[in-house]
Amino acid sequence: MIEQSLPSPELADLSSCSENRLVDFIRDMDKFFKPSIAARMNLNEYVQKLKAHGIMLGSFGPNQAVASLIGFYANDQASQAAF
Repeated sequence: MIEQSLPSPELADLSSCSENRLVDFIRDMDKFFKPSIAARMNLNEYVQKLKAHGIMLGSFGPNQAVASLIGFYANDQASQAAF
């Protein structure tokens, strides 16, 4: 039996990715969400807000396309500000 292993993706800061690239990835993954993310919000505005006030991490595939994405808000504990 030949054992194969998948390459370990490196975690990357996706905040420098273009808005269009991130929106395209979310659109591609949207079919896995019920209800869809696009049905609940404007994806361009959502990505803009995450880029401005959140943290976006993920990985790239072999062709440098976005392969994974996690976006979240890191609330400011000192000022109690949240988005």
